[in-house]
Amino acid sequence: MLSSTLQIWAQPNLGVARFHAILSMLAMVAISLGSAATSPSAHANDVPRLRSGDELWEVSSRCLPDLGKCVTLDPVTFRVTQFHCAQGWRTTDESALKTSFQLQPAMRTIIYAHGNWMTQENTRGRASYVYNRAARRADEPIRFIIYSWPSQRDGRPLRDVYEKADRSNIDTYYFGHFLNRIPETSPLGILGFSFGGRVVGGGLHLVSGGQLEGRSTPVWGTPRQVHVSFVAPAFDRTWLVSGREYGMAMQNVEKLVNIYNSRDPVLRRVRFLDRVSTPIAAGFSGLADPRATQPLQDDQRIAQYDCGDSVGTSHDEMNYYQHCSAYNTALDNVLGK
Repeated sequence: MLSSTLQIWAQPNLGVARFHAILSMLAMVAISLGSAATSPSAHANDVPRLRSGDELWEVSSRCLPDLGKCVTLDPVTFRVTQFHCAQGWRTTDESALKTSFQLQPAMRTIIYAHGNWMTQENTRGRASYVYNRAARRADEPIRFIIYSWPSQRDGRPLRDVYEKADRSNIDTYYFGHFLNRIPETSPLGILGFSFGGRVVGGGLHLVSGGQLEGRSTPVWGTPRQVHVSFVAPAFDRTWLVSGREYGMAMQNVEKLVNIYNSRDPVLRRVRFLDRVSTPIAAGFSGLADPRATQPLQDDQRIAQYDCGDSVGTSHDEMNYYQHCSAYNTALDNVLGK
């Protein structure tokens, strides 16, 4: 994908200067997409302040392989760990998580899917921060699950950002499998940041009966009422429309909060990553489809907030959490409020 794109952009009529300007811009995009993992505010050392009655889990696909188009994996087995106040993170397995659902079937489950260029250590630290914020606003005990996917930086920034975009597409398949294993008795909220929004949107599409890149997953047998919050999602603003890439995702969504930033310098340039479709990121302009007879932005289930004035020209995840007042609305949504 990368080489073919560069070949198109290297055509003589573009000019050498324009070609190198585009390369420089895309390199900035690649670096900025990972800025949250390397910035001083990464919170890699945050420790969960586990409330009495709460549970904190990590479900990781970092052990699972990349897949070619139409290729599937059977079975899909995740690496599972659980946080204990006295022992820290302890390795366990999916059967332990299944037991948790059986013992407390009505406990609200919240899943957090992180963005690009996050190591496992940074992911746990970032998710601990998110959990601590959510726990302070929760009225009842919660089961908080980190969905950790292999987004750590590998190789050159420009090539790596394409590879991570491809991997996030693969993880929609893994995430769909995971969603299918959550019992219908558990109220469910899902929070996704940046590329994590792609994982969430695609996973909901698959578990609702859709297909992506020739792959499908087991589907939910009964309708759900999931609460979803996106923060700066890095997918096209039209993809949740029926017939588009994630067109079946909204079938099981009761309420969706989308936080976007019309000044985000990274998501502003997502359109340059694909000259054919020229995507406009939902995290930059909000969810919309001006071509539809029933525009997505008019869906009463969707609430959207532009945090450009408070976040400014940044794609750093922590800036959204610390400076955007709508973030509390996003948390309340996944908490079922």
